[in-house]
Amino acid sequence: MKITLEALTVFESINRNGSYAAAARELHKVPSAITYTINKLEEDLNLKLFAKSGRQMVLTTAGEEFSNHCKKLLAHAESLERSTSQIASGWENELRIAVNDIVPEDKILALFDLFYEEVDSTNIRLSKEMLSGSWDALLSDRVDLIIGAPHYIPPADYEVKSFCEIEFVFVVNKEHELAEQIQPITDEQINNYRVSVVADSNRSFATMSFDVFKDQKLLILPTHQMKNATQISGLCIGSVAKHLVKDALENNVLKIKEIENSSIVGKHQTYYAYRKNHMGKALDWFKNHLVNISHENQWLK
Repeated sequence: MKITLEALTVFESINRNGSYAAAARELHKVPSAITYTINKLEEDLNLKLFAKSGRQMVLTTAGEEFSNHCKKLLAHAESLERSTSQIASGWENELRIAVNDIVPEDKILALFDLFYEEVDSTNIRLSKEMLSGSWDALLSDRVDLIIGAPHYIPPADYEVKSFCEIEFVFVVNKEHELAEQIQPITDEQINNYRVSVVADSNRSFATMSFDVFKDQKLLILPTHQMKNATQISGLCIGSVAKHLVKDALENNVLKIKEIENSSIVGKHQTYYAYRKNHMGKALDWFKNHLVNISHENQWLK
């Protein structure tokens, strides 16, 4: 077989970084080694994989097709390495976890701290997702465990467990025109102002709706932190996770308002989930601790 995993790794590094020099830095190799590896790969394949465009190296048509297969092969190789290491010790070499953006960072880091007091052999790769993006990450095998995910019914080979309840409230800045408005605030009144929403990070299937009106003026943001900031500043209005703006509510910077459309406020259940066929001691550790956290139901309050 002419193609090596090293050549595939070099190829994808150049594709990701746009130059041989950047790939050399990322892979801790000298530039001449990168050049040799790619030249050899192109010679073995009898294909031109890259073309120069200004200072950037870009994929040729053949290179784009090769890249699609390359990513899959590298993912399979990584999966094989993880599973082989796991068989030897029972502990995963790496556990990939995605948390929904509504999960407080201090809570998840405290959980990791507790994990590393007991376990030293497993690396954790943490990612953050918005709305149904956590389900997308699990179903596309980018992660092994998701925490704080919204309601979704996955295929039968996934285990879904209730996590914590989250309460959404509709808030406005204390200086906003709606702050002293007679309640409940109507849909028509809300439609006169800009609403901030978080974009779904889901890449593969139908995204979650924003629960806003037709022709509603929107500010679409990548995180709940930015969304909350727009409402604290008075730039926007909208519903928020109550635990994320607790200080602003206690200091009377934000005011909770009753609204006519109650579907976008109130308590909602969140979940954690994983593949049923994932066997490993690190995942078992988190499953056991998440059961206790779920029963306490305090993380999202």
